[in-house]
Amino acid sequence: MNQQGYVYIVANQSIGPLYIGVTRSLAKKIAQHKAHKVLGLSKKYQLSRLVFFEHCDSIHRAVWRARQISYWKRDRKLILIKKTNPYWQDLYYQLSDNEAELVEGST
Repeated sequence: MNQQGYVYIVANQSIGPLYIGVTRSLAKKIAQHKAHKVLGLSKKYQLSRLVFFEHCDSIHRAVWRARQISYWKRDRKLILIKKTNPYWQDLYYQLSDNEAELVEGST
């Protein structure tokens, strides 16, 4: 059974580190980032601003896409982010109501 997935990038500012992740539940995962419950780079640098995400038809495709983006140089990653989010807004607050309900139900 193929379930959908998301590849996403969180940051705290445009000049800081970027965290590239994969999840089946985007809203729930970003809520974990905001609560600083994702260990490693994300927690160390307080990365919680969702600056990019891409829906994939399967989790395997999302993993493949995340690996692809991870190998890119920083400049190319910044271009990807700026193409869809030129002002580096936190896209978490623009997720659909259905995704937001998942977050409220998990707290």
